[in-house]
Amino acid sequence: MMKRTVTALALGTAVVIFMMGCTVDRNNQPDNNGGIEVRIQEVPVDSWDGDESSLGAIVSDGVIVYTAAGSSSCPDLVESVTAGTDTVTLHIVDYPPNTACTMDYVPVRQEISRTDGKDFSSDIEVVIDHPRQP
Repeated sequence: MMKRTVTALALGTAVVIFMMGCTVDRNNQPDNNGGIEVRIQEVPVDSWDGDESSLGAIVSDGVIVYTAAGSSSCPDLVESVTAGTDTVTLHIVDYPPNTACTMDYVPVRQEISRTDGKDFSSDIEVVIDHPRQP
């Protein structure tokens, strides 16, 4: 009886430690290259019909709106931004290869705004640097 209790306790502790390692600060303030500072904020997705043509990044009202879909435990979130003259690159979280991700398929949305109050130009090219996609 004691052996099962210890095994269950050890397994429970391992799960908690593993889950803690999978958390990501979804409202981080990364260091940025290119001379601008940005705020990355996750915003609710009111509804999504599964139409993948709505995924990606657009500039809307001076803010970059990034929408992705995937595992809720390993979401494709922007973790940093690099600004160039005519481009802004969104760098997506690179989870360790041994990370166990759930098989669900849910949307996430983030808004990237400049902290200096200036708008992103509507004609700027937004590049998505995703570590698991070519």
